Amino acid sequence: MKVNNLLKRFAGCWKLVTTDLKNSKTNETVHPWGKNIVGRLMYIEDKMSVIITDLDRPKFSSVDPNAATDSEYRKAMNGMIVYFGDVEIEEENGIIKHHVIGSHFPNLEGGISVRYFKFIGKDLVLSVKDLLIGGIEVSGSLTWEKEV
Repeated sequence: MKVNNLLKRFAGCWKLVTTDLKNSKTNETVHPWGKNIVGRLMYIEDKMSVIITDLDRPKFSSVDPNAATDSEYRKAMNGMIVYFGDVEIEEENGIIKHHVIGSHFPNLEGGISVRYFKFIGKDLVLSVKDLLIGGIEVSGSLTWEKEV
């Protein structure tokens, strides 16, 4: 993919600073990954990766991740999102598409995660509409601050 000037603006490491996510049906605030989350989003040319994780996820009872119980895995998975892939931008529509190659959630792989974008000052705001998380359709935005 040809790297254009807009992709250059996305390029770098971004730190999650705020989330504003709501249940699409009730408009109630939701915290699909937990309330004490941190995240990093990286764009390099036409590639991306993201991780958002809840710092309050309980630790596994073993230091061996392959020895975790089903319950421990479920709690760990529910408190995070991780994926990487290729990037496509529809500048005229304010859309960035993440073509997912690998993810902690296999159902994302091979799919496209659509995000609506806008830059506010130095911050990047990515919005989602009706994203299904935990049985709830979620809409809203995540604001990212450029670190590098």
